[in-house]
Parts: sequence; structure tokens; C-alpha cells
Amino acid sequence: MSASQTPDQPRPADSGQPSSFHDRPDAEVAAAAAGPSGLQRALIAIAALLTLLSPFLVTFGEAQRSVGNELVGDGLLLVTQHPVMRSAPVDSGALLAALTTDWWSDLQPGSALYRPVPTFILGLTSIVSSTGQDYAYNLLEPGTSGLPFKFLMIAGKIICALLVLELAFAFTKDRRIAFLAGLLFAVLPVHGQTVLDIGGLATITATIFSLAAWLAWLRAGAGKTSALIACAVFTLLAALSMEFAFLLPLVFLAGDAGRAGKGGLADGLRFAAGRLGAMVPVAVALLVAVGLRVAMTGQLLPQYMPGSEVENPLIAAGAFTRILDGLRLAIAGLPVMVGINPFSSGHLGFSADYSAPQIALGSAFGLANLIGLAAWALAIGAVVLVFARCRTRGALLLATLVALLAQAHIVAPMGDVFSERLLFFPSAILAILLASLVAPVLGRIGSTPGNVVALVAAAVLAWFGVARAGDFSNDRDLWRVTSRTTAEASTRAHFNYGRVLLREDSPSSAKTAFERAITPVKGQPSTDHTWARALLSRALLMDGEDAGAAVPLTEAIAIQIEREGGTWAPSRWDNVLREDRTDILLWQLTSIRVDRGIDPEGHLDYLDGLLASGYQSPYVHLYRGDTLRTLARLEEAEQAYRDGIAIEPIFSIVRRLGRFMRQQGRDGEAEVLYQTQLARMNEGSDASPTQRMEFLYQSADLAFSKGDFDRASGLLAEIFILEPRDSLRFRSLLLQAELLTDAPIEAATPLDREVTRLERMDEAAKIMREACITWAVNDELTRYAWQKYTSLLYELGRYTAASNALLSFVNESDSPTMRARLGECLYWQCEANGSWTTTALGATTAAQLAEASAALGEAARRSYAERANLGGQEYLAISGMYADTRLFHLRALLRIGDNVAFEEAYRTELDRSTEEFGPLLVRIYREIEIGTYEDARTSLADMLDRYPESQLFVDNVRSLLADLEQRLIVVGSNPTPEALRACAELQFGLKDFKGAQIAASEAIRLSVGDPVEEALSRAVAAEFQQKVRGPSEALKLIEDAIAALGDANPQLADMLQQRRRLLYAMLGRDMVAAP
Repeated sequence: MSASQTPDQPRPADSGQPSSFHDRPDAEVAAAAAGPSGLQRALIAIAALLTLLSPFLVTFGEAQRSVGNELVGDGLLLVTQHPVMRSAPVDSGALLAALTTDWWSDLQPGSALYRPVPTFILGLTSIVSSTGQDYAYNLLEPGTSGLPFKFLMIAGKIICALLVLELAFAFTKDRRIAFLAGLLFAVLPVHGQTVLDIGGLATITATIFSLAAWLAWLRAGAGKTSALIACAVFTLLAALSMEFAFLLPLVFLAGDAGRAGKGGLADGLRFAAGRLGAMVPVAVALLVAVGLRVAMTGQLLPQYMPGSEVENPLIAAGAFTRILDGLRLAIAGLPVMVGINPFSSGHLGFSADYSAPQIALGSAFGLANLIGLAAWALAIGAVVLVFARCRTRGALLLATLVALLAQAHIVAPMGDVFSERLLFFPSAILAILLASLVAPVLGRIGSTPGNVVALVAAAVLAWFGVARAGDFSNDRDLWRVTSRTTAEASTRAHFNYGRVLLREDSPSSAKTAFERAITPVKGQPSTDHTWARALLSRALLMDGEDAGAAVPLTEAIAIQIEREGGTWAPSRWDNVLREDRTDILLWQLTSIRVDRGIDPEGHLDYLDGLLASGYQSPYVHLYRGDTLRTLARLEEAEQAYRDGIAIEPIFSIVRRLGRFMRQQGRDGEAEVLYQTQLARMNEGSDASPTQRMEFLYQSADLAFSKGDFDRASGLLAEIFILEPRDSLRFRSLLLQAELLTDAPIEAATPLDREVTRLERMDEAAKIMREACITWAVNDELTRYAWQKYTSLLYELGRYTAASNALLSFVNESDSPTMRARLGECLYWQCEANGSWTTTALGATTAAQLAEASAALGEAARRSYAERANLGGQEYLAISGMYADTRLFHLRALLRIGDNVAFEEAYRTELDRSTEEFGPLLVRIYREIEIGTYEDARTSLADMLDRYPESQLFVDNVRSLLADLEQRLIVVGSNPTPEALRACAELQFGLKDFKGAQIAASEAIRLSVGDPVEEALSRAVAAEFQQKVRGPSEALKLIEDAIAALGDANPQLADMLQQRRRLLYAMLGRDMVAAP
């Protein structure tokens, strides 16, 4: 070897043929045969870890909600909304569903992405993350719940980097090149979207198995059958992880071209073709993957619902145009991998989103596509030139180009126009190619200086990676940065930012984001993004612009009707989990114009106009009937329902008409209606399992309505044997839960009856959870289901579970009552955890309660204005709910130490209490809470004068107040445990929770040493703790009371055991397992 030649360079061939790294002298090959060293592997693993250590894994500061970055983007959606991930924490058997479930389930219908390997891994991680809770990730207080997912991604990135090291060595037999390749891959900033978003797990697992398959393929070249089998197995696992793996045979053959002993590119390709026979096991593995995909998803290629072309116009493009555009996008991935980004707003760096119109797509032979074809020509020419100098480098460049074809939309359009995730695997090959080019240069400047230069360059790249991780701190930061800096023209970026803002109760900002999603580029026509319009309407509602909220909905409906061709027909998309379905848009519009009393007459004219235009939809007739009922035109309403049934007897309209009849006392007619529809469905039920199940469901619903619970239960059992799906499964689960809570209880004693009731509630809550997490359509029935589910959790004292459930739905279907319940659950959660000031949860709780009380106050004012039609009792009920919510809000402000906000809020209540019932209630309870009982009596008298219907309430409060004053006098002179317990109970009844807790704690302190008194005091304290901190804390007090009592009072001991049994039932535990 000449003095000028380094060990990293291929030896020039004496024959003038292109060289290869395999052409080196046998002595050099033997010296490198040991492979990369343990130190090299360790350094690469450390480099990969350091790029993710901060802020992805570690954050500083006491106010952080999460240890490290929160889950963001696709990962957040998958972990919190995918049925497998939501079910696995409470039912490990749900993991089996990962083997038959689409990667997106119903979150992106029609995508047909069968990826069981990452789905199973993600489900398993959800179980680990849940740590005994019934959810994998706490949206409000993530804490450490995201760490298992982050460790998974870090481990995947490290494994990939080490496999790149091994693959580079397999190609070059050079330790330095292999080390540089692994190090470069470990720190590439382009991997941010893949690694920092848990949704990139599919890409990482597919890359791991693809690299492992390639290594096995290279080793199989020596005639090793076991390596060939391993290659086939790894290829199958890669194809069951992500679709780019179907390109692996071409990638393998491209790599083999560089292993030819002599000749140019043509000779290399002939050599690679000679190995086609060995490719049979790999081809079989891919055919198995295709078969599984079709068997599990029912389709080979994706089928996108109408409107998907708004984000990816290639979905609607012709095949020729799509392929030419796709080739341009694919070749653009080459500069994007190194940070030169033609699709980013600044043309440098990276982006978390690429969608229309950020990426302009034109005609097949437009200028952009011609430039793309020229780039491909140059790239192929470069392969020929590089191959002429070094076969290995030429083959690596060719393999990189082949891997980039995964981005080309050749076989079918993908969901994303362009994605940095699809650059993860090509970047592994590119890293090896770049390392083979850089290593000789570093070798020339000397070993130590060369290593220093390599490490400094790696540190610079790592710094860019760490800086980019900051953009992924949380969903809000991710989409704010993306929509404002890297993808300013992206419809989806603005839409996602708006969704986050809506979820975080920032409707004004969300409104701006959704408006940008509709018109992302100034001066350009608005896009047909119907979902953005639906959410814009909700943002307007949350911001108090009720009248304006109808406008984007009518626009969205017009767009959807145009997509449907102006006529209605049943569609496979009727049950997709999207808010821009036409029927849901109609429901939302009706709830604004009619339920809120804004313009029911105008809404009726609007619906009549739709029918006159030829859009004869049963849903139009359904909501026309609802509108007519509101206008008290009952005969016309009934006819509207019947007109809808005549078009298509959909479940919701049949049930609505049946209940309408029963409300009028026409039970016989309702039964005839049901039986007619059942008979119609039964005609074809033998031929269609779906029709058979629908028939059984309608029969069960009718039996339930008539109180025949046994028959309804039997029919439901038949349905579940047939394995219902989608809407039918959701409705069946809901009916099953209703049977549990509504069916009469036959028990020997009141205690047995109460225990049975609680056990049924626990079982119903489990069923409702299963129903809600597998069906997320925002419609009437779903809202009812979520309200029932969270009410069950609340009544069972499971405040954290209830708040998580509410949080995942309240901003998807906002209502004042659900928001009030969320705020109350969060309040008790803070009380239980003592987290008022230690985390951001206290401030979040106060904000939720403020929002809820404002909405309830508005509802109360509307009810007051309509009390002549609605009746005074409804006004009092809404006002009472408002008062409870505002009281919790005021207490929350005091607990977090925001005295200024408290004074301002309470002063507002004092000013309004001279006119409205709700603020007057707030004033009364606050006066009791601070001990100004005379003021409370005056306010009660004022209430009775202005609201005679409050007589019972006023009498009750006066009685409790008088008893409390007498007890306090006794306690002042002789503070016995008995007197303190009586005070505590009275204070709790008057909503003075703080005073009740103080009195109960003092009773326990004074009764220590007296077994009976201590047991009684702890039992009273348990009643309050059950409300304040849930049944778990109450159970501890009851068990302490039992231990303190011993054998001193058998009758009291029996009472405590009964209470213990009830608490076990609330917690869903088996008393037999109790210690």
C-alpha cells in the first residue's frame, strides 16, 4: 500500500476496473475481521442518547407538568385515542386486538395500514405506563407517564444506530467508516419527527428489522441457509411494521451490485440479478405480509374518505400525474436529509408537517415535475460516475435512491404528501455513504485530529437535534412553531394548532388558527377543509359568538353535499370518527340554531331549502322534526320523522319517533312502529349478519323500553356472540350498561341492595369505558354515553379517572354541565393529591371552573328569560348547578392563593345576587362558610321573598343553620368528640367542607384512647373523605376505626364492617380478597 493511501480507501484496481472496499489486501481484511469495537458501539449509543437526553427526556423547573417532553402529534393521538392503547391498561387481553387492528383503527378510516408489530409494542408500553391506573397517559398531569414511551423510542434509535454500524462494516470491512456511519446516523437532526413523536414507532421498528434483514441477506451470500431464513423473517416483521419494507428486495439487489468482483454498473446489476433465486424466501415473506394485510383490513390499497384531498391533492390526482409528482417528492428527500429543504418555509432545516398547499402540486409536466425528472436523471448519472470509481459507494447511492421511492406514491397515494419519517431508513444508507467519503479525508489529517474533527462535527449536529427537541416540548409548541415558521402555508399545521388551542381552552386563538386552516395563504381561495370549519364553529361558541358559529357549519354542509353529488345515499363513511360527517354537521347546526333558541324558524327554512334542492337525506328530516317539535308543531314533526324513515329507516330516526310517541302516551303505536321495522329487518337478517344483529338490537331496545329487562339481556347476549362492530357494538354496550343500572335489584337487606347497586355501577362503568374508548363520533348518543360514564365514575368517587375521561371528551363536545363536572372532579383530585400549588393542576382546575360557571351563568340567564315557558323549577335547577360550580371556583382560587381573583369573582356575585337566584345561592353559602350566619339568614329571607318556589330549600337551610349554631355553643363550652362530630355533619350539609374537616379531625384527636369514640369519629371523618378524597381514603379511615374499636362494641363493629363492604364495592374490589 502506498504512503498516500489510507486504510479507509479502497485499493485502486490494477486492471482499471472500478474499485470496491472488498478489493483490499487480505492482510487489511484480516485485521478488520474482528468488527467494530465495544468502545465504538458504546460511543454511538451514548451519542444517540445525548441527542435525546434534554429536553426530550429531562426537563428542569418545578412548574413542568411532565418529566421531559410531553407526548405530541400522532403519538399523543395514538396513546390517548386508539382502542388498543386505551383498553390495554384495564384489559391486557386487548393486546391481542393489536394483531388484527389497523394502525390508526378508526382514527383515519380507510388507510389500511396493517402494522401489528408496532401496535402490539405500543399497547404493551401503554400497560407499563399506566402503573395500575386505567389510562396510559394523564393529559393534565403527564408526570412520568410518558417516560416508558420515550425510553422505547430512545432504545429504538440506539438499536438502529448500532445496526447502521454493523451494516457499514459489512459493506466496507473498515472500523473507522463503520464508526463514522453509526455516529452520523445517531446525531442526524432529520430524525426529529420520527423519534420525538411516538407515532414514529412504526418507522423505527420497520427500520430495525429492515437493517437486520439486510445484514442477514449479506451474510446469506456465503451460502448460509440459516441467514437467508433469518432475512425472510426480519423482512416479514419489517413489512408488518411499515409499508416501505416492501422495497427491501430492490434495496438488497442495489447493494449487491457493489459486491461484484469487477466491471461497471451494468456488470454490478447483472451480478445482483444472479442472486434473484435466493430472493424467493424474502418474496414469500412479503406475500405473507400482503395476505395478512388484506385479511385483516379487507383491502390491499388505502381508500380515502372524501375531503382527504384537501391535505394531499395526490389522492384525487390521476395515476400519471401522481407518479410524476411523487418522483419529484422522492428525489427531494435527498437534500432534505441534510437540511436543505425545498418544502420548508425557510428552505433550510426541517418541519413536522408537509401538506397542501405548503407543497405545491401541479400538472404532470409542469416546471416543478420537469425539474424533478432532471434531478432523477442527474442522480442516476451520479450513480454511474460514482460506481466507475468505487463500486461500493455507487451501490450505496443507488440503494439510497431506491429507498427514497417509498416517498413516491407510485402504487397508491399515501396519507401524507411528504414525510420526514420516510427518510429515516434512507438516511441510514446515506450515513454509510457519507462516512465512506469522509473517512479518507479524516485519515489524511491524522488519526487523533481526524477523530477530534469527527466528534466536533457530531456535537454540532447533536446540538441541532437537541434544539429541535425543544419544538416538541408539547403539542402546543409543536404546532405553533410548525404553523408559524416551518410550514406557514400548511392547512394541516394550522388545523392541528387550532385543535390544541381548543383543547387547552383558548378559543380566540383557536379561531384564528382554524381560519388560517381554511385560508392558509393570503390572497388564495379558501380550502374545502370541512373539519376545520366544524371546529371553528365550536371555537366561536366557546368564545361567546353563538350566532356566528352557524356560518362555518353551513359552509361545511354545502361542501359535503357537493362531495356527495348533491344527493344522499348510504356510504361506508357513515360511521367514521369525524366531526365533518354531514349528519353530525346538521346535528351541530341544529343544536346552535334550535337548542340555543337563536333562530329555529330560520333553521327550518334552511332545512326545507336542502330538501327542495334535492338533498333528500333522512338526517335532514330528523332534524327538521326536532325543529318542528321545538316550535310546538307536533303533527308536522311526526310527519317529518316518518318522511325520513321512508327514505332510510336509520336507527336514530326510528328511535326518535318511537320515543316521541311514548312521550305522548301512544305506547301501542310506538310498539307497532318498532315491530314494523323489526319485521322489515328480519326479512333479510338470515342473509346478512349485520342486519341480524341490528334486528336483535332493536328488539332488545324495545324490550328495555317496556321494562322487560330479562328479554333485553338475552337478546344482547346473542348480539355479542355475533361480534358486533362500530356503531352497533357501541350501542349494544351502552344498552348493556343501562340494563345494569336500571334493572330492579332483588336483595334481602338494604345493605345487600346497596352493595349490589354499587357493584352494578362498577361493572357498568367498565362497559361504558369500553364503549366510549372504541367509538369517538361526536354525536348525540356519544355525548349521552360520556355523560353516563363520567357520572358513574363520579358517583363511585373515582375523580382522577373521571377527570381524565372528561378531559378527553369535553373539548371534543363542549357543554356547560360536562365542563362543570370536570372542574369539580379536578377540585377533588387536587384535594386528594395536595397539588393545589405544587403543580399547574390547581390553576388548571380554577380555569376550568371559571369557564364552566360562566357558561352555566349564561344558561341560567337564558332560562330565567324563558321561565314563563319552561317553568321556574328548571331555572332554579340550572341556577343551583351554577352556584355549586361557582363555589368550587371561589374555593379553588383561595386554595391556589389567588386572592385578587377571588375578591373580583366574589364581588361580581354580590353585585348580581340582587337580581339572580344563582349568585344569591353563592352569597348564602359563602356567608355560612365564613361564619356570618345572620347575614346568611337575611339572604335566605330575601331569597324566599323573590323566589317563593324555594320554600323547601330555605326551610332546610334555616333548620340546619339553627342546629349548627346550637352545636357550636356546646362545642365552645365543652368540646366533646360527640359534639364535634355533630358539628362536622351539619357543616358538611351546609357545604362548609373546610369547617367539617376541621371539626372531624379535632373529634378524632380528642377521642384517642377511647375505642368507641375514636371509631365513631373516624367513621364520621370517612364520610367526608369519601366525598373529598374518594373511597380509598375513606376505606383507610374505616379500617383504622375497626382496628381501634377491637371488641369494645360488637354492634358498632358490625356497622363499620358494612361500611367497609360498601367502600370495597365502590372501589370494584372483592370483599373476599380484603385483608
